[in-house]
Amino acid sequence: MPFDRADLPNSLQLLKIQMTAPVEIQALGRQESASGWASYLEVTQTLGDLWLDEGSAALAQVPSAIVPGAFNYLLNPAHVDADKVQLVEAQRFKLDPRFF
Repeated sequence: MPFDRADLPNSLQLLKIQMTAPVEIQALGRQESASGWASYLEVTQTLGDLWLDEGSAALAQVPSAIVPGAFNYLLNPAHVDADKVQLVEAQRFKLDPRFF
């Protein structure tokens, strides 16, 4: 599926969180990240759906589709430990148009 700039949101948010107690973090997508996984939405969506359905961890660490070597974290709000993850700060930003 080719990249279409029109699919990007107008703004993004960078969220700063803190954990009030230890929380399990499950790594997702490590094997897929080495083989162009970002272009296969059905694969990444399935991984995320399975993680949510299993309820195995409050947080999931996923490789960034934009920045090689960086990670994003997903929160499962239905997980029993989700209340141990608190939002400290939210910062909106727009993608720099020079990227395109």
